[in-house]
Amino acid sequence: MSLTSTVYLLSLASYTHLCTAVDESIFSSPPEHFSLSSKPVAVADSACNCFVTNGSDTAYFAHHGFYDFRSLSQYQGTPALIADAGGTSNAPITSGYFNLTSFTSFWQPQNWNANVSNGSPVLRLNSLNNIYIEKNTDAANTSATWLTLRTARQSTFQSTAEIATQNLTYQFLSMRMLARTIGSPGGCMGMFTYRAPAPGSSDKVQEVDLEVLTMYPRDHVQCTNQPSLDSEGSLIEAATQNVTLPDGLGWDDWAVYRLDWTPHQSIWYVNGQQIANISFQTPRDPTSIHINAWSNGSKWTGSMAPNTEAHLQIQWWEVLYNATATDAATPSVTADDGNGGHSGSCNAVCSIDVDGPPGQAMLLSSSANGGSSGDVGSSKNGGPGGPRPMSLGWQLTALFVVLYAVFFS
Repeated sequence: MSLTSTVYLLSLASYTHLCTAVDESIFSSPPEHFSLSSKPVAVADSACNCFVTNGSDTAYFAHHGFYDFRSLSQYQGTPALIADAGGTSNAPITSGYFNLTSFTSFWQPQNWNANVSNGSPVLRLNSLNNIYIEKNTDAANTSATWLTLRTARQSTFQSTAEIATQNLTYQFLSMRMLARTIGSPGGCMGMFTYRAPAPGSSDKVQEVDLEVLTMYPRDHVQCTNQPSLDSEGSLIEAATQNVTLPDGLGWDDWAVYRLDWTPHQSIWYVNGQQIANISFQTPRDPTSIHINAWSNGSKWTGSMAPNTEAHLQIQWWEVLYNATATDAATPSVTADDGNGGHSGSCNAVCSIDVDGPPGQAMLLSSSANGGSSGDVGSSKNGGPGGPRPMSLGWQLTALFVVLYAVFFS
């Protein structure tokens, strides 16, 4: 067993959370015949009642989604840029992949436009033509294809790309992508959550951003809990951090970018190393998820030179999440109880952070008796409640199991 796995399992043993809505009562101690795996085991998502994350703010989630863009040669093709604004806005999808139910049940490619304003001096046109499956042409051929989102400066407008989730029901999540950014200065590549203010209200936008700005040095990225500007346009320093990538990485290198949004804070990681955390104005309400490549000539993004491009390339994207509605789009739904609901107690705890390939659920602990059931996803609070500690006897028993596995297996 690796040291990382050992520490992870020790932490799980010493402080167990039950994956239940905060207004439900399942049980106050571990079920009978509780067992802790000495080694994580690969399982289907349906074998998991909940998923636990590692990191500085451990959290539990009911759902798991994974999108793999590495083996889609039948859908590959790089479309030529469209020079006129009308053609750019009205372009069709670039391949049949974006018509598959597995994609459309969760994602929706965007083709809305953003007009010129004081803060956005260049017309921005989202286009389906800028979302495509691209053939891998790298010398180190680690995949056949990847998903590309492209932005390009045309003579009178900025051609951009964005995909967003179908639903605005995601309340706390951990999302990751194996990605890189290439291209000219002035582009902005983002993975973020977004909730717009209610019309006519004084509410502020609720948004957590991971952004690569190509006008920055290649080893810097921006991490933000929006809004980052006050009513006078001045920077709110507590809301955003410009951080250095670890281990000499640049944003044009392949790396796993991770964004965790919990009730307490937003946390950013690169290749498993934490690079930032912000608790100031952490979003609280259900949200949508977005990935984009854009620019608008503003002070924030910078201005791309005419006839230049920038690209966000993604080999895979993965998310753990809780939802506020039982009918939320779910690429993979855990622990179906046969009635459209899901197990309310976390009797089978899984992880995507230890000893497994991307997208693979790994069973960490399980209970033999199955426990109680409820609907994790339908809570008015949108997901698991706070931690419920083990009794001292159970803590010592679980600790003994792990130590025995480490030293005698």
